[in-house]
Amino acid sequence: MYPSQLDTIVALATPPGLGGVAIVRLSGMEALPIAQALSGRQHPWEPRHLYYSPIRDAQGQILDRALVVYMAAPHSYTGEEVAEIHCHGGMVVAQLVIDLCLERGARLATPGEFTYRAYLAGKIDLAEAESILSLIEARSKGAVYLAAQNLGGGLARQLGGLKDSILEIVAQLEAQLDYGEELESLDPLWLKERVTLLGREIASLWQEAEEGRLVVEGLETVLVGPPNAGKSTLWNKLLGQERALVTPYAGTTRDQLQEYLYLEGLALHLIDTAGLRESSDPVESLGIAKTREALERASLVLVVLDGSQELSSDMSELLSDLSQKPQLKLLVVLNKRDCGVLLSPSDLQERFGLTHVCQTALKWDQGLEGVKRAIVELGRSGREVSDGALSLSQRQRQTLLGVRQAWDSLVKGVQAEAPWDCLLLDLHQALRSLNELTGQDVSNEILERVFSKFCLGK
Repeated sequence: MYPSQLDTIVALATPPGLGGVAIVRLSGMEALPIAQALSGRQHPWEPRHLYYSPIRDAQGQILDRALVVYMAAPHSYTGEEVAEIHCHGGMVVAQLVIDLCLERGARLATPGEFTYRAYLAGKIDLAEAESILSLIEARSKGAVYLAAQNLGGGLARQLGGLKDSILEIVAQLEAQLDYGEELESLDPLWLKERVTLLGREIASLWQEAEEGRLVVEGLETVLVGPPNAGKSTLWNKLLGQERALVTPYAGTTRDQLQEYLYLEGLALHLIDTAGLRESSDPVESLGIAKTREALERASLVLVVLDGSQELSSDMSELLSDLSQKPQLKLLVVLNKRDCGVLLSPSDLQERFGLTHVCQTALKWDQGLEGVKRAIVELGRSGREVSDGALSLSQRQRQTLLGVRQAWDSLVKGVQAEAPWDCLLLDLHQALRSLNELTGQDVSNEILERVFSKFCLGK
C-alpha cells in the first residue's frame, strides 16, 4: 500500500501558499538527526520543547529562522520519532526546507501516510482515522462536534452494545449445534424476541446515522420554479455573493449550482436548478430533467414564483404534488411584489394547504429576512439531533447498511424456521460488517481507499 515503513517521511503539514507559518513534519528514525542537521543544534533535545534556530542549507547559508520541536516515540501522532520545523509561510520557503530534508535522506510522504503509521502503531483505530478526516473536512460547528465524538474510540463504544447482542445469539445457536444433545432445546420464542430487539438496535443506529448525515452534509435544499421568477436572485442573496447569473432572459440557468449555506447554525446543501417549463432546447431540457431528479432527493424545497403573474398550470401541478408529500418541507416565495400582486399567500394556503409562504421583492431585498427565518424554522422542525447522533463516512454508512441487510435475511430465516447453521451465516455476516465498520477487520484495499483521501502532511 505504502512504500517502506522504515523510511523517514516528510511533508508540509499546513496548507500551501502565503501565510504566517508553515509546518514541515518529519516522522521516522531519522527525524531528529535531520532536524538537528538543519538547525545546527546537536546537544540533547528535550521532547515537546520549541527551539528557536536558524535553518541552514548544505553550504551553511541561513535560509530562515524557525521554531523546531521534537516528539519522542511512542508519544507522538504517528507513534514514531517526529520532528516539526515551523518556518515562515510562503510559496518557496517551506519547499526549500522540504528539499533540505530530502537531501538528508527523507522521502516525500504519500497522502495520509502519517495517519496510516499512527493506525499501524495502534495510536488510533480506523474509525478514529476517518473521524480525523471528518474533522478536517467539517463545514459546520455541529459536524465538528460529531466528528470529535468519534475520536478516542467513541464509535466503537456506541456499536459495542449491538455487537454484544449479536454475539449472545451466536453463542446460543453454536451451543445448540455443538452440544444440542446435552442442552435444553432453544426456545423459538426466545430467538424471535432477541432478533426483534436486535432489529430495534439496528434501526436506532441507522436513525442516529441519518441524523449525523444531515448535520454533516446539510439539509438537501432545492430552489425550483418557472424561469425568471427570481430563483437565481434568491440564491445570490442567500449566499451573499453573485454566484448565479441573473438576466431578464428566460432559461439562463441550465445546469445545477451547488453551495453550502449556514443560517443560524443550520447547515444547508443549497441547489439552484433550471427553471421548469416546456423547452425545445436540448441543453435546457437536460437541465430541467436534472431539476426533477433533485426534487426527488430534496428534504427542503423553496418554490420561487412570480407573484405578479397568475399561477400557471405547470406550477399548480407542482405545488399540488409537493404538498402531498408529508416528509417534505416546503416554502413558497412569492417574488416581485413591487411589480403588482396577483398571487397572495392566502390564495396558496387555501388552494394547497401551505403553511409557509413569503412575499418578497428580492431585487430590493424586501422580505429576504422573512425567507431566512422561514428556512431556519422549517429546517429545524422535527430535526432535534439526539446525543447519540453518529458521524459516519460514506464507507461506514454502506457497511452499516450491510448489517441491516444481514438482519433482514436473518428475520426471513427465523420466520421460515431455517436450520441454526443458516441463521449463523447471517449473524456472522453482520459481525463481519460491524468489524469492518470500526476497522477491526478490513482489507488493504479499504485501508488504501480511506487513507488516500488525506492530504500529504496528515
